[in-house]
Parts: sequence; C-alpha cells; structure tokens
Amino acid sequence: LSAACESPWQHERFEVMKPVVFVRETPGLDAAKVAQVRRGCMVSGRVSNGWLCLDHETRSTANVPETAAGAFMLIDGRSRGLGLLLESRGCHGSSKDSLAMPLEFLALRDLRLRDKPDSEATGRLIAEGSIVKGYPGAESWLEVAGGGFLPITSAAEAKTTTDVS
Repeated sequence: LSAACESPWQHERFEVMKPVVFVRETPGLDAAKVAQVRRGCMVSGRVSNGWLCLDHETRSTANVPETAAGAFMLIDGRSRGLGLLLESRGCHGSSKDSLAMPLEFLALRDLRLRDKPDSEATGRLIAEGSIVKGYPGAESWLEVAGGGFLPITSAAEAKTTTDVS
C-alpha cells in the first residue's frame, strides 16, 4: 500500500503502472467506469482508504465527464489479484521545494491563518495590507513561511510584490 502522504496537503502524485487503469465514479470495483488512464500517465489527488480521489486537473486530462459524480482510482489491487495499479511519486501541493525562497503576497483583506488547507480559520489575524511570505500551492492555497495556510481565491487577490530582502 502507498505510504500516507506526510504533507499537510494530503495530496499525492502517482504513475499508472498497468496498461489501463479505470477511473470509477465512486470508490469500489463495482462502481461505474467513467474513464481510463494508460500506463506511464501521471495522476494526482487525495488518498482515502486505498483510493485516489482525482483532482480537477487529472479529471480533465483523463477525460472524466463533467457529469460524473466523482473520479476515483484504486491504488493497490494486489489483494484482488489486480497487482499494483498506481505507484506513488510523492506528495505535492506546495511550491516550497521548487522555490529558493518564499514569494511575497499582499493581503487584500483581513485573513486568519489555518493549520491545514481546508481547516477552520482560527489562527492569528493577517491584517489587510500586510505582506505575507509564502509558497503558492495546489487548490488555491498559500503555505505561509513560518507556518499556516491562507486561501488564494483568485489571481486578482494574490498579487506578488518584489522581494526586497
């Protein structure tokens, strides 16, 4: 089985290992097939109970119909005689490992830090007009240097400034 993603993003990338792996509408081998992905393709999303729930980008590249209620791929089918279907290529979500230093962002409204993406905003207040250093990531989240996360809801709301340090 795939090791749990050690990132707060809980977002993982996989390579398809079999000639064809089906995308199913819900987790379960009896669920409707909504698409298929070929060997060597990279897929990503959130891991839950041995299934990969595909992210929006992977759903699009795998041609999952917009009408599909969900998009799930079984990761390890060895217990069902199917072999290893998807092999982990690591966590992703933050640009932290790709940038030499954090970028600077301007808070265009008052915001509260979150412990993890999608968690409740209960952390310290970031006042409107503050400069925040961090790493932009998947699903419109900023991983703040020093800890915590802030939502980035649109490109217009996340304007980078020149780094003067």
